[in-house]
Amino acid sequence: MVLKLLGTLIEPTDRYSTKSHRISAIVLTTLIKIVVSSFTPAAFVTFAYLAYNYQKYYQLTAQIWTSQQWLLVTATIWSLFEIGFYLHCLYVKRLFSRTSSTLELTWAKRVFYLQRVLDHNPTVFKSLAKWFHKRDELNSEDDIYLEHFEDWLSWAFFNKLKFNLTRNEVHELHAIMEICLKQDPSAAALRNEDTESRKPLEFMRLNLDPIVFQHKPLIAYMVISLMQLYGLIFLYFIGFVHYNCQPRSTLSYWIYNGNKSKSSRKPSTKPPVFLVYGIGIGVTMYLKVINAIRNKDPDRTIVVLDLPHISLKLVHQIPSLPQTLEAIDNIFKKHELGACSWLGHSYGSIITAWVIKSRPAYIHKVNLVDPVCFALWEPDLIRNFLYNPNPIGPIHRLAQYFVAKDLLVASTLFRHFWWLQNILFPDDLACESHVYFSQYDWIIDSYAIKSYLDKFCSQNSWNRLKTLMMDNVAHGGFISSEEKIQLVLEHV
Repeated sequence: MVLKLLGTLIEPTDRYSTKSHRISAIVLTTLIKIVVSSFTPAAFVTFAYLAYNYQKYYQLTAQIWTSQQWLLVTATIWSLFEIGFYLHCLYVKRLFSRTSSTLELTWAKRVFYLQRVLDHNPTVFKSLAKWFHKRDELNSEDDIYLEHFEDWLSWAFFNKLKFNLTRNEVHELHAIMEICLKQDPSAAALRNEDTESRKPLEFMRLNLDPIVFQHKPLIAYMVISLMQLYGLIFLYFIGFVHYNCQPRSTLSYWIYNGNKSKSSRKPSTKPPVFLVYGIGIGVTMYLKVINAIRNKDPDRTIVVLDLPHISLKLVHQIPSLPQTLEAIDNIFKKHELGACSWLGHSYGSIITAWVIKSRPAYIHKVNLVDPVCFALWEPDLIRNFLYNPNPIGPIHRLAQYFVAKDLLVASTLFRHFWWLQNILFPDDLACESHVYFSQYDWIIDSYAIKSYLDKFCSQNSWNRLKTLMMDNVAHGGFISSEEKIQLVLEHV
């Protein structure tokens, strides 16, 4: 209900029919941010005021509940909880800031990934230039030299600043640069012999940059938890069962064994559906999709992977790739699942990509909606979602505050997002695959990525992959549109 109301007032596609509607949406989103972000400062002020006037207000007498003092007691308890929650969030941020997953690569692996990127993107230097503070074109006026690209390659392939590389790693870095120059010899003109005049340029260094998050008060998480609780109750009543993946893991899943719900039913001949959702408030956002799958074939098995670290929940563990794959292995083993029809949305496309590359036996067909796993040498995803200091539209501002800069979401992306690990190339899709893009996607360049995939399929006669542009929807818009849901489910 709340999401539907916001969707009416704030246009997800950021295309408003009237100027007054857009202004109203901007005012509404600004007001929401101000009100929500004011709770924590108000808690500090309230606690300080009441503590200063302790002797005046907190005389422990029998009249405390009859003389309106209960308001002060309630205010004190609320401020203590809010302040305690704020301090706890700072602790969690510090915990994730100093701990990060690692991606150890051998020289052979680095060359393997580099060559695959070069095969799919011949103009690599033009793409890499965009990582330097929103620079869209590589030209002489940008003052970007090969030495700057070495800084980027040092981060991308070694996860280190260039001056922290070992002697052997420096040799490997130079070798990587030479491989890139062989691909694009014209870039050699960008070498600057006058190193003193070369200015250092900052760029987007995920995993090395500080975690950027905006604190949300305890009451915001309580409201979100109530919305999530509604989703869990809904799944329970339509026949889903919840399981934990492992005793000490935060990962869990919901499963609907439609073919076992009634003895009179025949097992479905279709493969199970394995849904991996994207960043948001979890399964609650995907209830329409889940229910549509169930209604289309009531006997079909459905598995929904629950990912609390991207569901605006405050957990203390962000599962790595091996931990996630181990959890999925346990799901398949426990329920004796065969190859599934995978449906991955947004961030869920990355986890689906892990399975495609590491567990091909689990894949029957693949359906990716708003995928963020293709062409990760382009900075659009990172820039639009994490590094954009001035989001333009009202929906962008709201999404950045409540989602992108959520503590766990930001920690997941800033400390556990490895582009070489997450990238999916079209020739990795060895089965029937359908990829759906949103016309007004503000996170990825949907038209550019669709063009890249279509061009690859055309040049290589790759008929396993089909792409489709969904009109009049933004990133994630399909989950609220019955028409788009049915469109996606045609091939699930």
